[in-house]
Amino acid sequence: MRPLTTAFALCLGLAVVGPLGSPASARRLCPVPTVLYVAPTGSDSACGTHKHPLLTPQVAVDRAVEGGTVLLMPGTYARQRVLIHGRH
Repeated sequence: MRPLTTAFALCLGLAVVGPLGSPASARRLCPVPTVLYVAPTGSDSACGTHKHPLLTPQVAVDRAVEGGTVLLMPGTYARQRVLIHGRH
């Protein structure tokens, strides 16, 4: 895979239905924010806040609320396809 390098935060507006697919521990301990952050140094078990970002865009998309935003923080990401299933 070719790496994708970001030099800025990328905003992706989403119309999705809720925190489906997120780990049970994250759903219990984290509020459901309208903005989720992703960073190459994050963790997919994190809450997705600026201080505790997620690792992969796919997990952020899966957790995003209707009308939510996913922000990619600067860094190098492994190239991956983000799938949005059943979202209008």
